[in-house]
Amino acid sequence: MINPTVTTHISLRPWSLTDAPRVAELMNSPVVLRYLTCRLPNPYTLADAEAFLTKVVEQVQPQRAILFDGKVVGCVGVRPDFETQDCMLGYWLGASWHGRGIATQAVEQFLELLPELVPGTKTVTAYVYEPNIASIRVLQKCGFSHQGTQPNPPPAGDGNNYPGLCFLKVL
Repeated sequence: MINPTVTTHISLRPWSLTDAPRVAELMNSPVVLRYLTCRLPNPYTLADAEAFLTKVVEQVQPQRAILFDGKVVGCVGVRPDFETQDCMLGYWLGASWHGRGIATQAVEQFLELLPELVPGTKTVTAYVYEPNIASIRVLQKCGFSHQGTQPNPPPAGDGNNYPGLCFLKVL
C-alpha cells in the first residue's frame, strides 16, 4: 500500500531543456547510477543531461520528470516497440528521495498516462538487476509479475555483472 502522505506531493510533468542542470546534479550520484546500466555516462555532465533532454523534448521517447513538492527528483519513462506493442519501462530517483514510496506512485501515475503517450501499448516490460530489491518492490506494487531472467544484461553502473530480472505488466 502506498503511503498517502507521500502521494499527495508527487506529480509528473514533461521535461524542459531548462531541467538539464538538475538532471546532471541528480545523476552524478553513485547511489543513483549503481543499478542503472553502465551505458550511462559517469560522471554525468551537463552536456549529457542536455543531450538526454533534447531527445525527450523532441518526443523520441516518452519520459516525464518526477516532482516531489514541485521539485524535480527523478525520471520515469518508456522506450516503445511499436511492432510488439510493448514498452520498456525505466525510472530513477535522486538518492535523497529513495525509500519514500515516490517511485511507486510515479510509476503508477505514468502507467495511467501511457495509453495517451503510446496508444496501442499492450504490455510493459521492466528489467532490474537482482540486488535492486527496492526497484523489484516498486514493480510488484505496480502489478508487474516476474517473468524470469534477462539474457546477457549489461554491467550495472557500479561496474558489477549482476543477474538481470524481467518483469511484465499486461495493460
